[in-house]
Amino acid sequence: MKRVLFLPLLVSMLFACKKDAVKNDPPVDSVSDKKAISISIADFIREEENMRSAKKKQPNSGTYAKEDSARISDIYYIAYNSNGNKVSLIHQDTVNQSSSFGTISDSLASGSYTIVLIASEKPLYTETFTSPVNNPNISSHSFGPAFLGAVAINPLGDLFFKKIQVDIAPTGNPTSLEVTLNRIVGKLEVNILDALPATDPNGYIGVQVTPLSIAFNLADESISQPESIWQWIGTRTSQHTFKDYLFGANNEFNVVISYKDKNTGADLVKTIEHVTCHTNKKTIITGYLYGTPNHPGGPDYQVKLNQSWDSDSTVINF
Repeated sequence: MKRVLFLPLLVSMLFACKKDAVKNDPPVDSVSDKKAISISIADFIREEENMRSAKKKQPNSGTYAKEDSARISDIYYIAYNSNGNKVSLIHQDTVNQSSSFGTISDSLASGSYTIVLIASEKPLYTETFTSPVNNPNISSHSFGPAFLGAVAINPLGDLFFKKIQVDIAPTGNPTSLEVTLNRIVGKLEVNILDALPATDPNGYIGVQVTPLSIAFNLADESISQPESIWQWIGTRTSQHTFKDYLFGANNEFNVVISYKDKNTGADLVKTIEHVTCHTNKKTIITGYLYGTPNHPGGPDYQVKLNQSWDSDSTVINF
């Protein structure tokens, strides 16, 4: 089942008096011409969170996050005029807007607008449209995972996106719209059946994806071309499992597993090639690092699907 967020969009107009002698439309930045617009998504954020455990790793507990734990933490609202230039930007997070999180209030002059809505589990890199020194046009705007350094990036969280067209009339009754945000990521799951505990002297395991696409373009809703320069370390959610979100695309990538010889501690690498991760689907990679156990019938593989995702997952055994 395709996972979406349903967002009720409530647009209410505040009308200003105009002089009869004025024949031309006022400038788009005229304060007196602006109408109020309110977007409420709080109910559907709660719906998304309630589908998951929302329990995180406790400090120094040695325990991992529960299955599919997630929480929408950031909302981005960007309004563009008919020329594609940004006229309004609102960012909410659960720390600074905890009381109003999920309700966005703005005012726009009458006219046609492109509204972009982004809901994410983690903070994003948004400098292309949040920095005042950058090009204000949507053609130059994108977002992606947050940076940890020059080439090191954080893994993405769950991520939803929608771009809609809205007409703000100079007069009229309040308008109510229902908007659907679509998930734009797929999920990569790597199950290492013979992984040593992280506390073992030789228990280190690192999972990387290369090459990696790190930007989603707002104008055409495309994904940037994958590049090998980016350093990305997967998220270990249990002794045996790594889980992360990637922008859904048809591009192939390699999953590189770095680990140690369980006896000598020597550094070893295993590479799974030609992997893809599609939007709203899971790619599940399962296997052994130290050799398949020698027992009748071979290894016992178990795949568990999250019903909020499409049921046709890609399964790769190694």
